[in-house]
Amino acid sequence: MRIFCTCFPIVAFAATTLLASEEIDEFAMLQRKIEGADSAWASLSAAQREAQPDPRRSLLERMITIFERNPDAENGKSMGVGVFYWSLQIGHEGVPDRLLTFAKRFPDERRVVDMIYDAEANFDDISTGDAWLSVLKQVSGMMKSPKMTAATKFFSSRILLDQGHLNAAIKGLEAVRSGAAPEQAKERAATLINAARSLQVGMVMPDFEATTLDGDKVKLSSLRGKVVLVDFWATWCGPCVAEMPNLQKAAKQFGEKFVVLSISADDSAGTVKRFKKKKPIPGIATWDGKNGAFPLMEKFHIEGLPTWYLLDAKGRIVSVDAFGKRLIPSIEKAFAATN
Repeated sequence: MRIFCTCFPIVAFAATTLLASEEIDEFAMLQRKIEGADSAWASLSAAQREAQPDPRRSLLERMITIFERNPDAENGKSMGVGVFYWSLQIGHEGVPDRLLTFAKRFPDERRVVDMIYDAEANFDDISTGDAWLSVLKQVSGMMKSPKMTAATKFFSSRILLDQGHLNAAIKGLEAVRSGAAPEQAKERAATLINAARSLQVGMVMPDFEATTLDGDKVKLSSLRGKVVLVDFWATWCGPCVAEMPNLQKAAKQFGEKFVVLSISADDSAGTVKRFKKKKPIPGIATWDGKNGAFPLMEKFHIEGLPTWYLLDAKGRIVSVDAFGKRLIPSIEKAFAATN
């Protein structure tokens, strides 16, 4: 009996170790598969994606199962990181809790800080805002350091901004700019502060002067009385060019009471002129270049193209980035806001 009782746990442990090893090997295989599935998924059109289930989800769910069954594996931390990042990429449920679980199990401050910044960069579901705020507060309490404080305050402030708590968001972002955040986060905080102060729906867009392709000057304020779409774009930007037919349709439908003020980030005015010969640009076409820089892009902290600001006749921002089918209803809303 003693021999049996002594050996049995050893045999059981060996079997368990073998099982864990097999699952960990499977996890590595799943990571390779999900990377391949991600490339294939990215190549599909929006219509193709809507017509079929996302193959990455089932792969991720199996990865999550393996990670949760082997929390103390030698490479458990790397598995946890993989699960977290693919959850972000796919938009899987429970990402905030996944970060909290990782932080409790692996209190690696540098890694957790990186994960928080990546989560902010991928944050696009405001319905998860409160869950994130709760998790960030807990993580900040667990790892009290200047870098962690900066990371959690940065992401929390971004969420507060999206929720409409402008004063609290600005206060937090200003603290980030003077704290231990990396330079990229400080620059991003400056962008968000500018958005909170100047470029929110309902606010009057600050005046500016742009140069037309013929060298003339046009001020935004000179267009008051009309509904204006300020379009930051470039000829090399595929999504920008794809929106041109929508702009043409809107210009034709609403006539002189509506104008597109397009601001190009191309290398030269000549590039825009050549494009215009092939594809008409509705409204007033301008070029933002000056001494190798783009002053208006910098003034308004434009980070991606296209960026649209739709203004009512009084210059107030009615909507931001109302692309595609949202454009016409947004313009109608802008006319209604003026009346």
